[in-house]
Amino acid sequence: NHPGASDVASLPRATDVRTFWNSSVCNMHCDFRNRVSEIVRSMPERHSGIDANTDVVGFIHNKGRNAVHPDFIRGMLTTKIIVLAQRDRWED
Repeated sequence: NHPGASDVASLPRATDVRTFWNSSVCNMHCDFRNRVSEIVRSMPERHSGIDANTDVVGFIHNKGRNAVHPDFIRGMLTTKIIVLAQRDRWED
């Protein structure tokens, strides 16, 4: 059962802030991205009441470029703020 477009904004969003990345996935050209994930992960230590998540969700590496995993969509729909970061030396 999928909500309609008008219902998406009213979905419960238990997670305050998240990335879909952490240092367990990449160790090459990922210093900035990993640092951003570490800042998000540590938010609850600095701000009580914040729920942060940096779990890797869905497909990774090349497979993730060709298909969207349902868990990724679920993570987007249950989180208030999604934080994104590019790989080192990559441009938008």
